[in-house]
Amino acid sequence: MDLVARGFQRLIRRSLQRGLRGVWIRGQPPVGPAIYAANHHGWWDGYLAGFWLWSAGLQPGLLMRAEQLQRFPLFRRLGAIGSGELRGALELLRSRPLIIFPEGRILPAGPLGALAPGATWLAKQASVPLIPLAIRTALRGHEFPEAYLRLGEPCSGRQLPSQLAHLVSQTDLLAQVSDPERPLPGFSLLLRGRSSSSERLGAANRALEILLERGA
Repeated sequence: MDLVARGFQRLIRRSLQRGLRGVWIRGQPPVGPAIYAANHHGWWDGYLAGFWLWSAGLQPGLLMRAEQLQRFPLFRRLGAIGSGELRGALELLRSRPLIIFPEGRILPAGPLGALAPGATWLAKQASVPLIPLAIRTALRGHEFPEAYLRLGEPCSGRQLPSQLAHLVSQTDLLAQVSDPERPLPGFSLLLRGRSSSSERLGAANRALEILLERGA
């Protein structure tokens, strides 16, 4: 990887740390080429999926809409490919994973939208696993949003809509029934971001109590 790509990865990591309370994950990406088919319900999704795979020692590509790639050509240095560049995507899949958002655009947070067939077609042509990935960024019980990524099991193209919809809905349901001031159960912290004001004040109060106890 060249210096520009490495610098861009550091920039993405810093953006996640500054904009989110943290990133939590559930599951482990397999080694080798695969297609990660994710829902696309938030601005952070591409950064989050890419960062997780980088953290796992992988160098994924990302299928982007052609007009978006024209606006941000630097993403090609990280492996981004235009949605119409099928030969390029197949070539990349010979050695690297590929992130695809089959909904085709950002949709409001909620149920999964209709999926385009591209991810299924590419997985079949490249003979690589097709893996559903649920991503949800939500403002819960703290000052800054929290991001959760949940990896499913490899599935067929026919199974992908139901499997991905299930992962998204289960993550949303878990958020509805869990303590909003605590991370969702079953997820592991991948990246710590910004503490909320209440957390910083709480830490300061605890430190003051310790000092007062020592001085007593």
